[in-house]
Amino acid sequence: MYIKLPLLDIKPEAPFENDALKRKESSDFLTQFISKLEEPYVIAVDSCWGSGKSTFLKMWRYSLLQNGFFTIQFNAWETDFKDDALVALIKEIEIGLNGFNINSKQKDKTRKLLKKVKENAYKLAKKAIPAFVKIATQGVIDLNQGTEETLSSIAEDLVKEQFDEYEKTKESLANFKTSLEEFATELKSDNKGPLIFIIDELDRCRPDYAIQVLERAKHLFSINNIVFVLGIDMKQIGHSIKSVYGQGMDVRGYLDRFIDLDYHLPEPDIETFVRATLKRHQLDQWFSERKKQSEFHDDYPTMEQVLIQWFSELNLSLRTIEQIISQIIIVLYTTAENQHFFPGLLCFLSILRKIDIDTYNKIREKSMAPENVLKNIQKHTHSNFLDDNHYGAWITAHLEIGMTFKKRQAKRYDPIGKYSKTYESEKSSSEEKDRAKLIIDIIRSIGNNHYRLDVVDFLIKKIEISSQFK
Repeated sequence: MYIKLPLLDIKPEAPFENDALKRKESSDFLTQFISKLEEPYVIAVDSCWGSGKSTFLKMWRYSLLQNGFFTIQFNAWETDFKDDALVALIKEIEIGLNGFNINSKQKDKTRKLLKKVKENAYKLAKKAIPAFVKIATQGVIDLNQGTEETLSSIAEDLVKEQFDEYEKTKESLANFKTSLEEFATELKSDNKGPLIFIIDELDRCRPDYAIQVLERAKHLFSINNIVFVLGIDMKQIGHSIKSVYGQGMDVRGYLDRFIDLDYHLPEPDIETFVRATLKRHQLDQWFSERKKQSEFHDDYPTMEQVLIQWFSELNLSLRTIEQIISQIIIVLYTTAENQHFFPGLLCFLSILRKIDIDTYNKIREKSMAPENVLKNIQKHTHSNFLDDNHYGAWITAHLEIGMTFKKRQAKRYDPIGKYSKTYESEKSSSEEKDRAKLIIDIIRSIGNNHYRLDVVDFLIKKIEISSQFK
Protein backbone atom coordinates (compact mmCIF):
# COMPACT_ATOMS: atom_id res chain seq x y z
CA MET A 1 0.00 0.00 0.00
CA TYR A 2 1.36 3.42 -1.01
CA ILE A 3 0.68 6.64 0.92
CA LYS A 4 1.94 8.84 -1.90
CA LEU A 5 0.27 8.07 -5.20
CA PRO A 6 2.85 6.54 -7.57
CA LEU A 7 3.43 8.37 -10.83
CA LEU A 8 1.12 7.08 -13.51
CA ASP A 9 2.91 4.74 -15.88
CA ILE A 10 2.48 6.36 -19.29
CA LYS A 11 4.07 4.18 -21.93
CA PRO A 12 5.23 5.95 -25.11
CA GLU A 13 4.18 2.93 -27.16
CA ALA A 14 0.74 2.73 -25.47
CA PRO A 15 0.06 6.16 -23.94
CA PHE A 16 -3.63 5.62 -23.12
CA GLU A 17 -3.26 2.15 -21.63
CA ASN A 18 -3.93 3.52 -18.12
CA ASP A 19 -6.41 6.19 -19.18
CA ALA A 20 -8.71 6.02 -16.15
CA LEU A 21 -10.42 9.28 -17.14
CA LYS A 22 -11.30 8.05 -20.66
CA ARG A 23 -9.71 10.99 -22.45
CA LYS A 24 -8.42 9.24 -25.55
CA GLU A 25 -11.45 10.58 -27.40
CA SER A 26 -10.27 14.14 -26.68
CA SER A 27 -6.80 13.23 -27.91
CA ASP A 28 -8.15 11.81 -31.18
CA PHE A 29 -10.35 14.86 -31.74
CA LEU A 30 -7.54 17.36 -31.17
CA THR A 31 -5.10 15.36 -33.31
CA GLN A 32 -7.55 15.29 -36.20
CA PHE A 33 -8.15 19.03 -35.82
CA ILE A 34 -4.52 20.17 -35.76
CA SER A 35 -3.37 17.80 -38.51
CA LYS A 36 -5.03 20.05 -41.10
CA LEU A 37 -3.77 23.37 -39.74
CA GLU A 38 -1.26 25.40 -41.73
CA GLU A 39 -1.69 28.87 -40.27
CA PRO A 40 -0.32 29.85 -36.84
CA TYR A 41 -2.67 28.56 -34.16
CA VAL A 42 -2.87 28.57 -30.36
CA ILE A 43 -5.07 26.08 -28.49
CA ALA A 44 -5.74 26.30 -24.76
CA VAL A 45 -6.46 22.95 -23.13
CA ASP A 46 -8.53 24.35 -20.30
CA SER A 47 -9.17 22.46 -17.08
CA CYS A 48 -8.94 23.31 -13.39
CA TRP A 49 -5.76 22.67 -11.43
CA GLY A 50 -5.58 19.07 -10.24
CA SER A 51 -7.95 17.70 -12.90
CA GLY A 52 -5.42 15.54 -14.73
CA LYS A 53 -4.57 18.13 -17.39
CA SER A 54 -0.80 17.50 -17.37
CA THR A 55 -1.34 13.74 -17.50
CA PHE A 56 -3.58 14.18 -20.53
CA LEU A 57 -1.03 16.40 -22.29
CA LYS A 58 1.71 13.84 -21.70
CA MET A 59 -0.47 11.03 -23.05
CA TRP A 60 -1.50 13.13 -26.03
CA ARG A 61 2.10 14.07 -26.78
CA TYR A 62 3.14 10.41 -26.95
CA SER A 63 0.14 9.75 -29.18
CA LEU A 64 1.22 12.60 -31.47
CA LEU A 65 4.73 11.17 -31.66
CA GLN A 66 3.27 7.79 -32.57
CA ASN A 67 1.41 9.47 -35.42
CA GLY A 68 4.55 11.08 -36.83
CA PHE A 69 4.20 14.59 -35.39
CA PHE A 70 7.20 16.49 -34.10
CA THR A 71 6.57 17.97 -30.65
CA ILE A 72 8.37 20.21 -28.19
CA GLN A 73 7.39 20.36 -24.50
CA PHE A 74 7.92 23.33 -22.18
CA ASN A 75 7.13 23.04 -18.46
CA ALA A 76 6.62 26.57 -17.13
CA TRP A 77 6.69 25.47 -13.48
CA GLU A 78 10.08 23.77 -13.85
CA THR A 79 11.62 26.89 -15.40
CA ASP A 80 10.13 29.69 -13.27
CA PHE A 81 13.47 30.13 -11.50
CA LYS A 82 14.60 31.99 -14.64
CA ASP A 83 14.48 35.78 -14.79
CA ASP A 84 13.62 35.87 -18.50
CA ALA A 85 11.08 33.44 -19.93
CA LEU A 86 12.33 34.05 -23.49
CA VAL A 87 15.72 32.54 -22.65
CA ALA A 88 14.01 29.48 -21.14
CA LEU A 89 11.67 29.11 -24.13
CA ILE A 90 14.47 29.33 -26.69
CA LYS A 91 16.64 26.90 -24.74
CA GLU A 92 13.81 24.36 -24.44
CA ILE A 93 13.20 24.66 -28.19
CA GLU A 94 16.87 23.97 -28.79
CA ILE A 95 16.75 20.94 -26.47
CA GLY A 96 13.57 19.71 -28.15
CA LEU A 97 15.08 20.05 -31.61
CA ASN A 98 18.13 18.08 -30.50
CA GLY A 99 15.77 15.20 -29.78
CA PHE A 100 14.29 15.17 -33.29
CA ASN A 101 15.23 12.14 -35.31
CA ILE A 102 15.48 13.09 -38.98
CA ASN A 103 16.18 9.72 -40.58
CA SER A 104 17.92 8.98 -43.87
CA LYS A 105 14.64 8.54 -45.73
CA GLN A 106 13.71 12.16 -45.16
CA LYS A 107 14.87 14.99 -47.35
CA ASP A 108 18.34 16.44 -46.97
CA LYS A 109 16.69 19.85 -46.98
CA THR A 110 14.76 19.00 -43.80
CA ARG A 111 17.94 18.00 -42.00
CA LYS A 112 19.73 21.14 -43.15
CA LEU A 113 16.84 23.33 -42.01
CA LEU A 114 16.87 21.63 -38.61
CA LYS A 115 20.56 22.42 -38.26
CA LYS A 116 19.88 26.05 -39.20
CA VAL A 117 17.13 26.35 -36.58
CA LYS A 118 19.46 25.00 -33.88
CA GLU A 119 22.18 27.47 -34.84
CA ASN A 120 19.78 30.44 -34.74
CA ALA A 121 18.30 29.25 -31.45
CA TYR A 122 21.78 29.24 -29.92
CA LYS A 123 22.52 32.74 -31.23
CA LEU A 124 19.20 34.11 -29.97
CA ALA A 125 19.64 32.55 -26.54
CA LYS A 126 23.00 34.28 -26.19
CA LYS A 127 21.55 37.62 -27.25
CA ALA A 128 18.56 37.33 -24.94
CA ILE A 129 20.66 36.84 -21.80
CA PRO A 130 20.80 40.25 -20.08
CA ALA A 131 24.22 41.86 -19.94
CA PHE A 132 25.06 42.96 -16.44
CA VAL A 133 26.95 46.22 -16.13
CA LYS A 134 29.92 45.75 -13.80
CA ILE A 135 31.17 49.31 -13.72
CA ALA A 136 31.93 49.45 -10.00
CA THR A 137 34.04 46.29 -9.95
CA GLN A 138 36.03 47.54 -12.92
CA GLY A 139 36.77 50.81 -11.17
CA VAL A 140 35.44 52.94 -14.02
CA ILE A 141 33.59 55.24 -11.64
CA ASP A 142 35.32 56.83 -8.68
CA LEU A 143 32.66 58.68 -6.73
CA ASN A 144 35.26 60.83 -5.06
CA GLN A 145 36.78 62.04 -8.32
CA GLY A 146 33.84 61.62 -10.69
CA THR A 147 32.96 64.50 -12.93
CA GLU A 148 29.83 65.39 -14.85
CA GLU A 149 31.69 64.77 -18.12
CA THR A 150 32.73 61.24 -17.08
CA LEU A 151 29.19 60.29 -16.02
CA SER A 152 27.72 61.75 -19.20
CA SER A 153 30.19 59.82 -21.36
CA ILE A 154 29.45 56.55 -19.55
CA ALA A 155 25.69 57.09 -19.89
CA GLU A 156 26.06 57.78 -23.60
CA ASP A 157 28.11 54.61 -24.09
CA LEU A 158 25.59 52.54 -22.16
CA VAL A 159 22.65 53.85 -24.20
CA LYS A 160 24.48 53.16 -27.46
CA GLU A 161 25.38 49.67 -26.25
CA GLN A 162 21.75 48.99 -25.34
CA PHE A 163 20.52 50.21 -28.75
CA ASP A 164 23.08 48.05 -30.54
CA GLU A 165 22.16 45.05 -28.39
CA TYR A 166 18.46 45.62 -29.07
CA GLU A 167 19.01 45.64 -32.84
CA LYS A 168 21.12 42.49 -32.68
CA THR A 169 18.54 40.68 -30.53
CA LYS A 170 15.72 41.78 -32.82
CA GLU A 171 17.66 40.51 -35.84
CA SER A 172 18.46 37.21 -34.09
CA LEU A 173 14.78 36.72 -33.21
CA ALA A 174 13.74 37.40 -36.81
CA ASN A 175 16.33 34.94 -38.13
CA PHE A 176 15.25 32.32 -35.62
CA LYS A 177 11.56 32.70 -36.52
CA THR A 178 12.34 32.51 -40.23
CA SER A 179 14.42 29.35 -39.90
CA LEU A 180 11.85 27.75 -37.57
CA GLU A 181 9.04 28.51 -40.02
CA GLU A 182 11.06 27.07 -42.94
CA PHE A 183 11.68 23.91 -40.93
CA ALA A 184 8.03 23.57 -39.85
CA THR A 185 6.85 24.14 -43.43
CA GLU A 186 9.19 21.44 -44.70
CA LEU A 187 7.87 19.03 -42.06
CA LYS A 188 4.33 19.80 -43.18
CA SER A 189 5.19 19.17 -46.83
CA ASP A 190 6.66 15.84 -45.78
CA ASN A 191 3.17 14.86 -44.51
CA LYS A 192 4.18 15.11 -40.86
CA GLY A 193 1.64 17.74 -39.88
CA PRO A 194 2.47 21.00 -38.09
CA LEU A 195 5.13 21.27 -35.41
CA ILE A 196 3.43 21.05 -31.98
CA PHE A 197 4.75 23.17 -29.10
CA ILE A 198 3.15 22.24 -25.75
CA ILE A 199 3.44 24.72 -22.86
CA ASP A 200 2.20 23.23 -19.59
CA GLU A 201 1.87 24.15 -15.88
CA LEU A 202 1.18 27.85 -16.50
CA ASP A 203 -1.33 27.78 -13.62
CA ARG A 204 1.24 26.32 -11.23
CA CYS A 205 4.19 28.70 -11.59
CA ARG A 206 4.71 32.23 -10.26
CA PRO A 207 1.98 34.61 -11.47
CA ASP A 208 4.48 37.09 -12.93
CA TYR A 209 6.38 34.31 -14.68
CA ALA A 210 3.19 32.80 -16.14
CA ILE A 211 2.37 36.15 -17.73
CA GLN A 212 5.96 36.55 -18.89
CA VAL A 213 5.83 33.17 -20.64
CA LEU A 214 2.72 34.26 -22.55
CA GLU A 215 4.20 37.66 -23.37
CA ARG A 216 7.47 36.14 -24.62
CA ALA A 217 5.90 33.18 -26.40
CA LYS A 218 3.62 35.51 -28.39
CA HIS A 219 6.67 36.32 -30.55
CA LEU A 220 6.53 32.71 -31.74
CA PHE A 221 2.73 32.41 -32.03
CA SER A 222 2.77 33.97 -35.51
CA ILE A 223 4.87 31.27 -37.22
CA ASN A 224 3.12 29.25 -39.93
CA ASN A 225 2.78 25.48 -39.50
CA ILE A 226 3.39 25.67 -35.75
CA VAL A 227 0.57 24.93 -33.32
CA PHE A 228 0.97 26.01 -29.70
CA VAL A 229 -0.92 24.07 -27.03
CA LEU A 230 -1.28 25.78 -23.65
CA GLY A 231 -2.16 23.63 -20.62
CA ILE A 232 -4.07 26.20 -18.62
CA ASP A 233 -6.63 26.80 -15.87
CA MET A 234 -8.45 29.88 -17.14
CA LYS A 235 -9.69 30.82 -13.68
CA GLN A 236 -6.25 30.55 -12.09
CA ILE A 237 -4.44 32.34 -14.92
CA GLY A 238 -7.05 35.07 -14.55
CA HIS A 239 -5.91 35.61 -10.96
CA SER A 240 -2.30 35.79 -12.19
CA ILE A 241 -3.19 38.39 -14.81
CA LYS A 242 -5.02 40.56 -12.27
CA SER A 243 -2.15 40.28 -9.78
CA VAL A 244 0.19 41.69 -12.43
CA TYR A 245 -2.05 44.21 -14.23
CA GLY A 246 -4.62 45.06 -11.56
CA GLN A 247 -8.05 43.82 -10.51
CA GLY A 248 -9.79 45.84 -13.21
CA MET A 249 -7.99 44.03 -16.03
CA ASP A 250 -10.19 42.47 -18.74
CA VAL A 251 -8.89 38.90 -18.40
CA ARG A 252 -10.90 37.44 -21.28
CA GLY A 253 -9.85 40.24 -23.60
CA TYR A 254 -6.21 39.81 -22.60
CA LEU A 255 -6.22 36.05 -23.23
CA ASP A 256 -8.05 36.43 -26.54
CA ARG A 257 -4.93 38.20 -27.81
CA PHE A 258 -3.09 34.89 -27.55
CA ILE A 259 -5.61 32.06 -27.77
CA ASP A 260 -7.50 31.02 -30.90
CA LEU A 261 -9.39 28.04 -29.44
CA ASP A 262 -10.31 27.27 -25.84
CA TYR A 263 -10.85 23.50 -25.52
CA HIS A 264 -12.39 22.36 -22.22
CA LEU A 265 -11.37 18.88 -21.11
CA PRO A 266 -14.50 16.80 -20.39
CA GLU A 267 -15.37 16.20 -16.75
CA PRO A 268 -14.04 12.81 -15.62
CA ASP A 269 -16.15 9.89 -14.46
CA ILE A 270 -15.69 10.00 -10.68
CA GLU A 271 -16.47 6.32 -10.09
CA THR A 272 -13.85 5.19 -12.59
CA PHE A 273 -11.29 7.62 -11.18
CA VAL A 274 -11.83 6.58 -7.53
CA ARG A 275 -11.58 2.86 -8.32
CA ALA A 276 -8.39 3.42 -10.34
CA THR A 277 -6.85 5.64 -7.64
CA LEU A 278 -7.48 3.10 -4.86
CA LYS A 279 -5.97 0.40 -7.05
CA ARG A 280 -2.88 2.52 -7.78
CA HIS A 281 -2.43 2.93 -4.01
CA GLN A 282 -2.63 -0.90 -3.82
CA LEU A 283 -5.37 -0.68 -1.21
CA ASP A 284 -6.98 -3.81 -2.61
CA GLN A 285 -3.86 -5.78 -1.63
CA TRP A 286 -3.81 -4.30 1.88
CA PHE A 287 -7.47 -5.17 2.43
CA SER A 288 -7.00 -8.70 1.09
CA GLU A 289 -4.80 -9.43 4.11
CA ARG A 290 -7.60 -8.33 6.45
CA LYS A 291 -10.12 -10.65 4.80
CA LYS A 292 -8.67 -13.47 6.87
CA GLN A 293 -10.97 -12.15 9.60
CA SER A 294 -14.59 -12.50 8.54
CA GLU A 295 -15.82 -9.28 10.19
CA PHE A 296 -13.49 -7.25 7.93
CA HIS A 297 -14.57 -8.99 4.73
CA ASP A 298 -16.70 -6.09 3.45
CA ASP A 299 -14.42 -3.22 4.52
CA TYR A 300 -12.88 -2.59 1.08
CA PRO A 301 -16.08 -2.59 -1.00
CA THR A 302 -17.73 -0.47 1.71
CA MET A 303 -14.96 2.13 1.65
CA GLU A 304 -14.85 2.14 -2.15
CA GLN A 305 -18.60 2.64 -2.45
CA VAL A 306 -18.74 5.32 0.26
CA LEU A 307 -15.93 7.32 -1.37
CA ILE A 308 -17.59 7.09 -4.79
CA GLN A 309 -20.89 8.27 -3.31
CA TRP A 310 -19.30 11.21 -1.49
CA PHE A 311 -17.08 12.37 -4.34
CA SER A 312 -19.97 12.13 -6.79
CA GLU A 313 -21.91 14.52 -4.54
CA LEU A 314 -19.11 17.03 -3.98
CA ASN A 315 -17.53 19.44 -6.44
CA LEU A 316 -13.89 18.55 -5.72
CA SER A 317 -10.87 18.55 -8.01
CA LEU A 318 -9.15 15.25 -8.72
CA ARG A 319 -6.12 16.55 -6.82
CA THR A 320 -8.26 17.18 -3.71
CA ILE A 321 -9.77 13.70 -4.00
CA GLU A 322 -6.27 12.23 -4.14
CA GLN A 323 -5.26 14.24 -1.05
CA ILE A 324 -8.24 12.96 0.94
CA ILE A 325 -7.52 9.37 -0.05
CA SER A 326 -3.85 9.79 0.93
CA GLN A 327 -4.93 11.13 4.34
CA ILE A 328 -7.18 8.10 4.85
CA ILE A 329 -4.30 5.80 3.93
CA ILE A 330 -2.11 7.36 6.64
CA VAL A 331 -4.82 6.41 9.16
CA LEU A 332 -4.88 2.87 7.75
CA TYR A 333 -1.10 2.66 8.10
CA THR A 334 -1.51 3.18 11.85
CA THR A 335 -4.28 0.59 12.13
CA ALA A 336 -3.44 -2.96 13.17
CA GLU A 337 -4.65 -5.82 10.94
CA ASN A 338 -6.99 -7.06 13.67
CA GLN A 339 -8.39 -3.62 14.53
CA HIS A 340 -11.71 -2.16 13.36
CA PHE A 341 -11.45 1.19 11.59
CA PHE A 342 -15.09 1.69 10.49
CA PRO A 343 -14.53 2.67 6.81
CA GLY A 344 -17.86 4.46 6.33
CA LEU A 345 -17.27 6.74 9.30
CA LEU A 346 -13.56 7.25 8.60
CA CYS A 347 -14.33 8.42 5.05
CA PHE A 348 -17.07 10.73 6.31
CA LEU A 349 -14.86 12.41 8.92
CA SER A 350 -11.84 12.69 6.60
CA ILE A 351 -13.90 14.31 3.86
CA LEU A 352 -15.65 16.61 6.32
CA ARG A 353 -12.31 17.84 7.67
CA LYS A 354 -11.34 18.84 4.14
CA ILE A 355 -14.58 20.51 3.01
CA ASP A 356 -15.91 22.02 6.26
CA ILE A 357 -13.37 22.25 9.05
CA ASP A 358 -15.73 24.31 11.25
CA THR A 359 -18.40 21.60 11.33
CA TYR A 360 -15.70 18.96 11.83
CA ASN A 361 -14.41 20.87 14.86
CA LYS A 362 -17.96 21.12 16.22
CA ILE A 363 -18.06 17.30 16.17
CA ARG A 364 -14.71 17.20 17.99
CA GLU A 365 -16.03 19.60 20.60
CA LYS A 366 -19.44 17.86 20.73
CA SER A 367 -21.02 21.29 20.42
CA MET A 368 -23.38 20.65 17.50
CA ALA A 369 -26.39 18.36 17.35
CA PRO A 370 -25.99 15.57 14.74
CA GLU A 371 -29.01 16.73 12.73
CA ASN A 372 -27.36 20.16 12.35
CA VAL A 373 -24.11 18.52 11.32
CA LEU A 374 -25.92 16.84 8.44
CA LYS A 375 -27.63 20.09 7.46
CA ASN A 376 -24.24 21.85 7.27
CA ILE A 377 -22.75 19.05 5.20
CA GLN A 378 -25.57 19.08 2.69
CA LYS A 379 -24.76 22.69 1.84
CA HIS A 380 -21.78 21.20 -0.01
CA THR A 381 -23.59 18.35 -1.79
CA HIS A 382 -25.63 18.21 -4.99
CA SER A 383 -28.55 16.46 -3.27
CA ASN A 384 -29.88 15.62 0.19
CA PHE A 385 -28.58 12.08 -0.14
CA LEU A 386 -27.86 11.72 3.59
CA ASP A 387 -31.56 12.19 4.34
CA ASP A 388 -32.64 9.48 1.96
CA ASN A 389 -30.59 6.42 2.76
CA HIS A 390 -29.38 4.06 5.47
CA TYR A 391 -25.88 5.56 5.40
CA GLY A 392 -27.12 8.97 6.59
CA ALA A 393 -29.01 7.33 9.47
CA TRP A 394 -25.92 5.26 10.29
CA ILE A 395 -23.74 8.40 10.52
CA THR A 396 -26.37 10.12 12.66
CA ALA A 397 -26.48 7.16 15.05
CA HIS A 398 -22.69 7.20 15.52
CA LEU A 399 -22.67 10.96 16.08
CA GLU A 400 -25.48 10.60 18.62
CA ILE A 401 -23.53 7.93 20.52
CA GLY A 402 -20.48 10.22 20.37
CA MET A 403 -22.50 12.89 22.15
CA THR A 404 -22.92 10.55 25.15
CA PHE A 405 -19.15 10.86 25.77
CA LYS A 406 -19.37 14.63 26.18
CA LYS A 407 -17.63 15.73 29.36
CA ARG A 408 -19.24 17.79 32.12
CA GLN A 409 -22.83 17.00 31.10
CA ALA A 410 -25.50 17.94 33.65
CA LYS A 411 -27.17 14.61 32.93
CA ARG A 412 -26.35 11.68 30.69
CA TYR A 413 -27.26 12.24 27.05
CA ASP A 414 -30.04 9.89 25.90
CA PRO A 415 -30.11 9.57 22.07
CA ILE A 416 -32.69 6.76 22.08
CA GLY A 417 -35.03 8.87 24.19
CA LYS A 418 -34.54 11.78 21.79
CA TYR A 419 -35.59 9.79 18.72
CA SER A 420 -38.31 7.90 20.60
CA LYS A 421 -40.08 11.23 21.11
CA THR A 422 -39.99 11.84 17.36
CA TYR A 423 -41.19 8.30 16.65
CA GLU A 424 -44.08 8.53 19.14
CA SER A 425 -45.17 12.08 18.32
CA GLU A 426 -48.45 12.48 16.44
CA LYS A 427 -46.97 15.57 14.77
CA SER A 428 -44.21 13.55 13.08
CA SER A 429 -44.67 12.54 9.45
CA SER A 430 -44.42 8.89 8.43
CA GLU A 431 -40.98 9.62 6.87
CA GLU A 432 -39.76 11.22 10.11
CA LYS A 433 -41.04 8.27 12.15
CA ASP A 434 -39.39 5.74 9.84
CA ARG A 435 -36.07 7.56 10.04
CA ALA A 436 -36.28 7.91 13.84
CA LYS A 437 -37.03 4.18 14.15
CA LEU A 438 -34.07 3.35 11.88
CA ILE A 439 -31.68 5.51 13.94
CA ILE A 440 -32.93 3.91 17.19
CA ASP A 441 -32.36 0.42 15.75
CA ILE A 442 -28.83 1.32 14.60
CA ILE A 443 -27.95 2.82 18.00
CA ARG A 444 -29.15 -0.35 19.76
CA SER A 445 -27.26 -2.53 17.27
CA ILE A 446 -24.03 -0.61 17.91
CA GLY A 447 -24.55 -0.90 21.66
CA ASN A 448 -25.17 -4.65 21.47
CA ASN A 449 -22.05 -5.57 19.49
CA HIS A 450 -18.54 -5.87 20.84
CA TYR A 451 -17.09 -2.78 19.09
CA ARG A 452 -16.06 0.35 20.94
CA LEU A 453 -18.76 2.96 21.46
CA ASP A 454 -16.41 5.96 21.36
CA VAL A 455 -15.60 5.29 17.71
CA VAL A 456 -16.01 8.95 16.65
CA ASP A 457 -13.45 10.13 19.22
CA PHE A 458 -11.19 7.20 18.30
CA LEU A 459 -11.19 8.08 14.58
CA ILE A 460 -10.86 11.82 15.12
CA LYS A 461 -7.71 11.25 17.19
CA LYS A 462 -6.26 9.13 14.37
CA ILE A 463 -7.23 11.71 11.74
CA GLU A 464 -5.69 14.54 13.76
CA ILE A 465 -2.43 12.64 14.16
CA SER A 466 -2.36 11.83 10.43
CA SER A 467 -3.04 15.48 9.56
CA GLN A 468 0.34 16.41 11.04
CA PHE A 469 1.87 14.80 7.95
CA LYS A 470 1.63 17.48 5.26
